[in-house]
Parts: sequence; C-alpha cells; structure tokens
Amino acid sequence: MEASFLQPSMRKNLAVSRVRKANILFDLDRQEEAAADLTRALASGALETPALHTERDDARLLLARIREIEFDHGAAAEIYRLVAETGTDGKTRAFGAAGLARAEMFTDGAAAIAHADRAYRYFITDATISKVVRADSLSIKGRAQLNAGQIKEARATFDEAIRVRGGLDMNIDLSEVAMRSDAAIAAIRAGDRERARKLLAWTGTGRDKGALPSPREMPLPACGGTAGWTPDDVAIVQFAIRKDGQVTGAQPVFASRQGDMAYAFAEAVNRWSWSAEDLAKIPVFYRVSARVEMRCSNQAMRPSVKEDFDAGLWGWLAQQGIPVQASQAGESYAACASRLRREMAASAAAAQPLAQAAYRAALAGNPSIGFAERNSLASDALATMRAHKAPARAWMPLAVLTIPQTKHGSSDGATLLRATALMAWLENPEVAADPVARAMLRLLAADDYSGIGRKTTERTALLAITQDAQLPDNHPFKVAALVMLANAETQRGDKTAAEAAYRRTGLSSRQCAALDAPPHRLTNGSDSHFPEEAQKWGFEGWTRQEFDIGANGRTVNVRTVVAFPPAVFAQASENLVSSLLYQKSFRPGGDLGCGGISETVNFVIAR
Repeated sequence: MEASFLQPSMRKNLAVSRVRKANILFDLDRQEEAAADLTRALASGALETPALHTERDDARLLLARIREIEFDHGAAAEIYRLVAETGTDGKTRAFGAAGLARAEMFTDGAAAIAHADRAYRYFITDATISKVVRADSLSIKGRAQLNAGQIKEARATFDEAIRVRGGLDMNIDLSEVAMRSDAAIAAIRAGDRERARKLLAWTGTGRDKGALPSPREMPLPACGGTAGWTPDDVAIVQFAIRKDGQVTGAQPVFASRQGDMAYAFAEAVNRWSWSAEDLAKIPVFYRVSARVEMRCSNQAMRPSVKEDFDAGLWGWLAQQGIPVQASQAGESYAACASRLRREMAASAAAAQPLAQAAYRAALAGNPSIGFAERNSLASDALATMRAHKAPARAWMPLAVLTIPQTKHGSSDGATLLRATALMAWLENPEVAADPVARAMLRLLAADDYSGIGRKTTERTALLAITQDAQLPDNHPFKVAALVMLANAETQRGDKTAAEAAYRRTGLSSRQCAALDAPPHRLTNGSDSHFPEEAQKWGFEGWTRQEFDIGANGRTVNVRTVVAFPPAVFAQASENLVSSLLYQKSFRPGGDLGCGGISETVNFVIAR
C-alpha cells in the first residue's frame, strides 16, 4: 500500500494535505490532478479515523463533483449515495442527497425528486443553513421535476425557490441566474412564453453586454444512429467559457428524453470554441454561466477542399522533419490554439526557424484566432517558408491567409479586392509553374466572384482549372471546379453545358458531397424578422439553422439546432431563413440542389 512505511500520524497528515491540495487544484480547473489526490487520500484509509470524518466527507463530495464534470454520473451517484447514507451529520447527508439528485435526474427522475426533497426537508430545519443553499436545493428539485415531465410541479418549485432568494431583483449571483433560467425553461415547456422571456430578462442573458457572440466552432450530436435521437429532441446545456475561447464545465440542465442524450449534448458543447478576440468585450459574469438550447444535427460531413489546400503545406513540413501537430483528434479549435502556443513557446529556445514557422502556420489556420493576429502569423510563416525554398504549393496556403479575409456580409468591393489579390499571385513564376497552386488560387477567386455576381469572371477562372491538362481529371480541385462550373452554366441558362461539366466529375447526383461550400445567398433578412417581444425586453442573440437548398435556390426543411438565449429567436430565425434565396445550382435530378446546409443568424439591436 502507498506510504505503508509511514507512521499513522504521518499518513493522516498526508491524506489531509492531499484533500486540501485537491481543493486548490479544483479551483485552478485541474480536475484530473485533483481527482488523483482525492482518490489516494480516500484509498489510504487514514481518513476513516472519526476525527477526520469531516475531511473524508468533503473529499467524497468533491470527488463526486469532479465525476459529474467528467460525465461519469454513475460513479458520481455511487459516491453521493455513500455520503447521503454515511455522512457524519444531517447537513452532510443532505448535501449528499442533493448531489445524488443531480446525478440521477436524467436517468431516474422519480428517485432524483425524492433525493432533492429529502435534502430540502433537512435544510429548512437547520437554522445554520443560508437562504441561498435552501433556494439552490429547491432548484435541484425543480430541475428534477422538469426532466421527469412534471412541468406544473416544477414551475411551483421554481417560483418558491425565487421567493426564498428574495424575488426578482437586480442583485443577483450565478446561482440565482441559473434558478431564473430554470424557471424560464419550465415556463417555455408550459407554453407561457411571456413569463419565460420576463425571467430570462431578469438574468441579464442576451441583453446589452450579456449578449454572447456565436462560436467559431459548434459540433453537434448527429440525429439517428444507434441512440435514435430525433430532430424534435431538445436539450439545454450550461457551460463556462475561458478567456482563451475554450469551453469548460458543460453540464446538461434539461433534456426532452431520459437517458444518455443529456450528457452527449453537454459533451458536444465542451468541444465548442470562441474567438478570444470576440470574448474580450463580454463581462466575465456572462462567460462563466452561459446556456444554449440544442438539437441534433442532420448535416452530413462533406469532404473539405481546405484540407486539400493545406496538404502541400503540412506534407512539405513533414518531409523536413517538423513534428508539429496542427490538430489532434477530439480537440476543439480553442484548445488546439492554447496547446500550439505552449508548444511554440517551449520550442523557441531551440532556435529552429522552420519549427517556429510551422507553429505560426498552424495558429494562422485556426478559426479561433482573430483576423489581425492570423494575418501577422501567416506573414511571418510565409517569409520563413520561402526563405527555406519551400515549393509554391507548400507556402501558397499561407499566402492566401495574408490576404484580408472577407466575412459573410462583406461589401462587394472588399470581396472583389480579395479575389483580385488572389489572382495576382498567378503572376509569381513559382505559382504559375505549379498546376495545384494555380488551381487553388483560381478556385478561391471563382468562389469570391460568384458571391458578388461576377459571373463571366467566375466562369473564366473555372474554365482555366477544368481545361488545365497538367491537373489530373480526378484531382479534388478540378472536381470542385466542375461542380461550380455546372452551377454557373445553369445560371447562364445553358443546360447542355451544365450537364457536360457535371458528367466530367464522375460524381453521383449528391452534388454537395463534392464541395464543402454551399451556393451563395442572393437575398438577406430584414428588420421585420426581429421578434417584437425580443425588442421589447432588449434581447440580442443568435441561432444556428440547418436547411436544404432546392435546385431553384429556395430553402426547405428549415430547423433551429442551436439557440442563444433559449426560446427567444428560434421561430424568427426559421421564418427568416425560409424567406432566403440562393443561387440556382445544377443537379441531375433537378430537385435538391444542396442538402444539410447550416448558417448562423445573428440578432443585434441597432444602437
């Protein structure tokens, strides 16, 4: 056994030290290390001495909380149950029961309600318990009732919790924000949307400085599969965002069905990323307790042309023996950026210019990095790569990143300047001699030309790719260009040319499987789509919409998959997206032009 050679008093001191160290590690967001120390302390048996039972119970409660954060709710429930049954006093056992209610509310609603009720019954008899703890225990009961489908009972419980905390006032903390948000969910489920919006307004969420920007990365659980989740299933997840854009502590609040769905949705949110640049203007208070409403995704993954753009860069660096990993499996963009910065700083002393260039290239291509920093990183990496005689197809992706990036909604002039800058690189002899590099540039420029209605210039760029004898017929860039050319010919009204171009791709009729870019939007929404109720309460927010685009450019099958704040903008977003018109696209069957498209819709009040 560990430390078996130590005297009993020393083993006790070691165990207590580990528990106290674990509390510090937990506060530093180092849960894995904290859990290891807690496990060692409890396994030593030193905390079983009656004088140390309080330390033992505290260690168990913290370890159970960590298991909750890790989504190991089975282990959390086991530990909470032990505390609820063997805690040193009634107060500790009540905290164990409250934790057990949290751990079981998505798998055994009836049991969770009973555990929460047991905790509250004790708390109202103990004069040392604060109104905050009493109200929080009521909120746990209300949340358990909500997830068990007891909507009427949940609303009454939340109303009582709000009353215990002192009613709706401006002096609130994070637990009170969560309580009011929970009550809003119950009101939504009961169809009382006016009450829900009022409660959300009293949280500050989505109002003025509390309007969280949309994330740069937003993976969602897939519909169907072995889990059988349907497009109508919904969950609400609460989480915190670090200042570097990483999500931490995502936990489910509500799920429309019992079982693992709630945890799967929360795990997905843990992989979201925000730009640190976007978060800089958001007060910390609104970053550490955010909530979104979510549904599963019907969007199929499509091969990314960007991966083909970057292949030359990372392939050449690998040949030079540069071991930089631009991304790792399951790593969010923000987590990846933080890792790359640490590794780049650690390797700086080695004075390897190419290694530093590789780190800068990886960061420049990370969507969580702000535009200004991305341009600077790419410029530095580009200079180093060219100084080391890298081939054009290796440094061309960096050259593209040095060109000012256009965002959705950019002016036609800005987009035209970007396309012109892309085409200017064709004058470089190294680029002109490389069929892949020149196709890369023309494909990007053609997409920009398409977006601003420069149809003749777009077609000329696409024809140059599709007629390039040095580029293999099955190369992804040529296939993508042929798909785009088929669309362009359709818009010109030349069906014969469109069919001929599409036939050369060798693709099936699932057009958008060829390219990870949907047709360009021709129309935008209007102020009339901003909900009157949201304007009344001063809400701002955003939604993520999924939809299909018909070959005629009309949207169909529109649905909201993410909404912030919950229940405010979903219907308005769906109405807006249903009214949009996209470019016509070619499809042999003539019906669906592009399936599984997603777009973020932002609602901002003009100031």
